[in-house]
Amino acid sequence: MSKKQKTTKTISSVQGLLDSLNSTNLRIHKTYEKYFWQSYMGDHSIDDRFEKAQLAREAFRSNEKLYTKVIDAKTNASIMELRFLTQWELFFSKFQTPVEARAVFTKIVSLEKKILKIQTTRKEGYIHPETKKYTKASRSQMQSIMTTNADEKIRKACFIALEDLALLCTAEYVELVGLRNTYAQILGFDDFYAYKVMTEEGMTKKELFTIFDEIYDKTKYAFDEYKKLEITMPGVRKPWNKGYMLAGDFTKETDQYFPFDEALERWGRSFAALGIEYQGGKLQLDLLNRDGKYENGFCHWP
Repeated sequence: MSKKQKTTKTISSVQGLLDSLNSTNLRIHKTYEKYFWQSYMGDHSIDDRFEKAQLAREAFRSNEKLYTKVIDAKTNASIMELRFLTQWELFFSKFQTPVEARAVFTKIVSLEKKILKIQTTRKEGYIHPETKKYTKASRSQMQSIMTTNADEKIRKACFIALEDLALLCTAEYVELVGLRNTYAQILGFDDFYAYKVMTEEGMTKKELFTIFDEIYDKTKYAFDEYKKLEITMPGVRKPWNKGYMLAGDFTKETDQYFPFDEALERWGRSFAALGIEYQGGKLQLDLLNRDGKYENGFCHWP
């Protein structure tokens, strides 16, 4: 076999690995996102499949053999292939986990699904201060009422109801925090927060908190200014009053910089400037408020 034939074969082999990684990741991630959407939009009949899809995604990105293949392939890669292999190497390096950590991860995924189901199937609403009757309202509706309703008693009723909702999964959350910390400690981190910050942002907790400390030092004066508002706006520091009493002024101040009617155009121009195109793409929205659905709006990559 000639030197040219050997080179062509090597390059073809490297490209074959890249094509396989791309297609496999697309298939696994697309399946995960499909079930993610269905579950969060209220169809919990597929939660078992959602859990399996999440575990399949984790198995792929923590695959040690694929990680080794990527590193070995860099030896004979072209400049362009080396660029892509380096990205895959970084990807796999972030999720390499020992066997004992994978067992903990499985428990985490299962508990997360349990908490989600409790949150999306629970009874939500508040006790009306005048009629003393239970008024059905989702968490997002009650948050909106606290910002827009002129009746302080109703705002307070919503606040109390939201506090009660926060206690519903306390035991499960404590267990989840423990599992997440155990998972991170097996990987060599102090806790799950340290693991998440390093994996997602490439920073240590100390580096991040240094930034937070600087922000706090430059903004802490606002706490004293906020206390002074009590003189002219009695009750403003009560948690069910703050959003309502300050909403108008805040909106007025920020609208000049972030006018809503320009939001879509600015969104498009921002992504276009980053070289991201959506030609042929599909925007999937579900804005209806209903039982069983995760009520928060969120952005999730397909």
